[in-house]
Amino acid sequence: MMSQNVRIMSDTWLGIPPETVILQPYHEFFTYKDIAMLELRPSCECCDLKLPPDSPEARICTFECTFCRDCVDNILHGVCPNCGGNFVPRPIRPASKLGKYPPSQHRVFNPECKKT
Repeated sequence: MMSQNVRIMSDTWLGIPPETVILQPYHEFFTYKDIAMLELRPSCECCDLKLPPDSPEARICTFECTFCRDCVDNILHGVCPNCGGNFVPRPIRPASKLGKYPPSQHRVFNPECKKT
């Protein structure tokens, strides 16, 4: 039985007749483990400054290269040295989720970054 909030736009979905498709709300279909989570790397790759999960100073690119605000602004000038992309503030994972979904302990450090 289809939910009143869900509508299939064509006669078939992936070649399956609509009457055989079982639709569930998103939250019943996926768990946090099914969804990729940010690693929340622990430090700046350029200066090795500690960046705890709740740090407003952390910046990431689309590949989650992690740098502090100072290095992004003053050394890298807003361009990731690894991929050439831009940076955005790293989201802060709620403290209530850190126990079940802890931040990464994997440090990435490249002292050559300061020389660019």
